[in-house]
Amino acid sequence: MIAEENGLVKLIFWQKEVPTSFITLNSEVTPLVHVHWNPIDRMRFGAVADRKWLVWNLGRMGVRVTVPERTEEAHMEGGRLFQWSTLSPDLLATASLRDTLKIHDIRGTELVHPYPQRTRVADLSWQKGGRWLVITADTFLKFISI
Repeated sequence: MIAEENGLVKLIFWQKEVPTSFITLNSEVTPLVHVHWNPIDRMRFGAVADRKWLVWNLGRMGVRVTVPERTEEAHMEGGRLFQWSTLSPDLLATASLRDTLKIHDIRGTELVHPYPQRTRVADLSWQKGGRWLVITADTFLKFISI
């Protein structure tokens, strides 16, 4: 997968170390900032672009469908990080350009975890198969139980 800031996502299919075909998908939202494959449902990947999170489901896509299956508001100030959960194929986390982390259930629920002002989330990672989301920011680690 190659994700471009202009909103295009290119999927390259390989067979015996040789690229055999590719598909270009359009997020229709720019800038496309962070993309991540779903570790549980390998037919899904998601991204954060501008103020939205987006999800593509390759298992449900028709040949001519190139836009995301789902697009929702993530952060008013703009999103910066996107990470799928290792616990559920429907949970994902996004971090804003400023100080907010949100955990979204694509079936409709959203949990918001604000951080102290001027503390920008540097990275986030889910514990493999677990219920913990680890956040790094400035000089600390924070563990969130889901």
